[in-house]
Amino acid sequence: KRQIIQQREYFINTLSHDLRVSTLAQIRGLDLLKNANENKELVSNIKDSCQYTLDMITMLLSMYKFENGEESLYYEKFKLSEIISECCSNLSEISSEKGVNISGQIENYDYVEADKNGVSKLAMCLISSALINADKNTTIHVNLRKIYNNFEVNISYQGGNLTEEDCRKMFSEGPRYSTVGQSVRMLFCKKMVDVHGGKICAHKNEDKMNCFSFTLPISHKKVVEPQYEQQSLLQKVKN
Repeated sequence: KRQIIQQREYFINTLSHDLRVSTLAQIRGLDLLKNANENKELVSNIKDSCQYTLDMITMLLSMYKFENGEESLYYEKFKLSEIISECCSNLSEISSEKGVNISGQIENYDYVEADKNGVSKLAMCLISSALINADKNTTIHVNLRKIYNNFEVNISYQGGNLTEEDCRKMFSEGPRYSTVGQSVRMLFCKKMVDVHGGKICAHKNEDKMNCFSFTLPISHKKVVEPQYEQQSLLQKVKN
């Protein structure tokens, strides 16, 4: 009963804040468009806002369908390194405008067996979130490495300092963000990693940079609890 109440409250809050604000922006844009003969920039902004709203609705539906057992993962083999590189490439224009460099150690590792579409959205959400919160003229470090039967991805950026409570609640239904849709995106990341049998967290590393970290099993047939090396960033997270 408590879980149902929490889900209902989260759904209402999401509709009231994230989806409502985004939809209002579209309506106001259309009102302005009525008074303009040609405005390609305005049309482009409205299209982006519509796409953003659609993405949030899709993420919400996916989360609840996974929880209710109405939707399952579509497993296929692909290279996680290529997905991450593609995400970084797609964000290059935005990062250039902000003066942020996206760099890292992304090697051409073996194939992972997972839901490609879901993992692509996962990587894009985390890297774009780092880009949104990163200070101007800084560098986002994206590192991928193989640890036993898992892949570990670390996305580090220099931005607003995260507290221990921020890190603990980052991927829960509780926190609210000033950026519209951020709560939905981060919770989607948590659900996507969970259904794959992986782990996700936020923390600060030794260089005083914020970091998103997640692991994915190489194969869904072998969901092995990772035995991290001593220097693994995930090992530093306090439960």
